[in-house]
Amino acid sequence: MEYFIARQPVFYASKSVFGYELLFRNGFENCCTSIDGDNATLEVLAATLFHTPFLEMVGGKHGLVNFTRKLLLSDLVFLFEKDHMVIEVLETVQADHAVIAACARLKNAGYTIALDDFVAGDLEHPLLNLADIVKVDFMKAQCEERKTIAEKLLPRKIKLLAEKVETHADVKQGLQLGYEFFQGYFFNKPVMKTLQRMPPSGAACLRMLQMIAKDDFTFEELNDVVRSDISLCYRVLRLMNSALFSFRPEITSTFHALTLLGRAHIRRFVSIVAVNLLSASKPSELALTAMIRAKLAEDMATRIGFAPRAPEFFLMGLFSLMDAMMDRPMQDVMADLPVSQDVKTALLAGDNAMRVTLDAIVAYETADWETLTEKAGRLGLDQDALPPMYAAAIKWAGELAQSA
Repeated sequence: MEYFIARQPVFYASKSVFGYELLFRNGFENCCTSIDGDNATLEVLAATLFHTPFLEMVGGKHGLVNFTRKLLLSDLVFLFEKDHMVIEVLETVQADHAVIAACARLKNAGYTIALDDFVAGDLEHPLLNLADIVKVDFMKAQCEERKTIAEKLLPRKIKLLAEKVETHADVKQGLQLGYEFFQGYFFNKPVMKTLQRMPPSGAACLRMLQMIAKDDFTFEELNDVVRSDISLCYRVLRLMNSALFSFRPEITSTFHALTLLGRAHIRRFVSIVAVNLLSASKPSELALTAMIRAKLAEDMATRIGFAPRAPEFFLMGLFSLMDAMMDRPMQDVMADLPVSQDVKTALLAGDNAMRVTLDAIVAYETADWETLTEKAGRLGLDQDALPPMYAAAIKWAGELAQSA
């Protein structure tokens, strides 16, 4: 039976990743209908037991999983690592004696307890004495309510997580109030700045991306670009001498590494190095998400009849967050890159197979199952193929990121 698990990152205030909230749907046919909360969590846990390992799905970070009353009273969670599992107690769970006792047992065993969708009216919540984290919906809670919650809970050593964060003002206020964790689409959005100059490494990255987009680029020309920036040179050498490649000769120079790789691998892996460097001032999750999208888009291309153009789908996915990484409009980013017109059309919100593929990927990431159903239908994508492809892309990107 197919399963769909999306993961949504939770950031520290420093923009490093604390963990991922895991969200479930039981296949395309159930995307538009409600699903029993017990079964949803059971499917998440079963998938991370029998398909993709829990630690792999969360990249060695924390996994935030919704728990209903029934599951809180069960022993299922003890199958998972206490140092990585965050038990989210849903706001619909009534904190009666049995639930309080179950949460106390879980906390004593070393698990982290989080209260979901917390509001100011919950300040006498019976589970606050056991809670490690409280999640506050910034779309619902306005400034004063956010402040009240912080003033009451921070002295109790409870950590605050701001979810559905959409704007710089939200992040700024959350930081000022002492919120430690942040979750929301804000971290995928560009911040437009007037007359911003790219740092030298960014300029070198763009030159390199322009170079590899040409059919007739030479290794000598590419090597000159790579050697022009010490950070870029170091990353390329480190990546190309990693365990990801079957050959393991001693790399004597950037030129040596480039010639060993060949054009096809150069286009893929050098692009990833560039994206990593361009995202240096942003959460590293942006680069990781871009790599996951690239791999998933490439694999999807082969499933929907575009196998010969899979490398273009890869670049489309890889560049899909470039506006947020560089704090520039996507229109300006595309003007600097001589990629194919289809890639530009997809990234500029046009209508082609690449764009529909990207929309499907984003829908999966955000657990927008209804949109995912519609986009997958347009692509003619086999519903059984996507979940294992997504898990494989996460694994691939995680391994690659460690080498970059």
